[in-house]
Amino acid sequence: MSWVRWSCYDANYEEPQLDKDYPKPLEEMTEEQELGWDLRTTQIFKAAPAPKTSSWFEDPVINEFTNMMIKEGNKIVARSLMTETLEILRKKRYKKHHAVIAKEWEATEFTSYTIFHQALENCQPVLGLVSTLKGSRFYRVPDPLGDRCPCFLAMKWMVQEHQENKQMLMLENSCITKDLPHLRPCGQEEA
Repeated sequence: MSWVRWSCYDANYEEPQLDKDYPKPLEEMTEEQELGWDLRTTQIFKAAPAPKTSSWFEDPVINEFTNMMIKEGNKIVARSLMTETLEILRKKRYKKHHAVIAKEWEATEFTSYTIFHQALENCQPVLGLVSTLKGSRFYRVPDPLGDRCPCFLAMKWMVQEHQENKQMLMLENSCITKDLPHLRPCGQEEA
């Protein structure tokens, strides 16, 4: 038994394999794949870490976005808000999808995951400002961002936008705005 950083697994245990791909039928496998599959069914594996899963719905970008949404350490609420948001996206997309002509039927994407990823990609900046020293003065100069920084900034901006406009969205969507004219935005009149 090796006790390395609270590990209670000895050398016989293999690392967990979190494959999302299901195996082929045995008739389609080569001999090497069959032997590997037989060996995999008899080996002893370590337990998978808590955030890792082999579910098709597990997405590292959505998990990272959920972690950025957390307020006061309540991850359960943030995760439920994210799943509700993805469900609303899916429902709205289905409504649009059924309104589309049959020719464009195949061309439309209506999974909430692809819509979320596309929205995140559209929000990503390309350039950032970097301070450079010229003489005795600092100047802010545009510079291309790294690999992870644009995604982080896009997530941060989406969360900030939601927090800033949460009250306005609640007022627009509630039935109180239909009943009370003084809560309507300027320029809107009763129908």
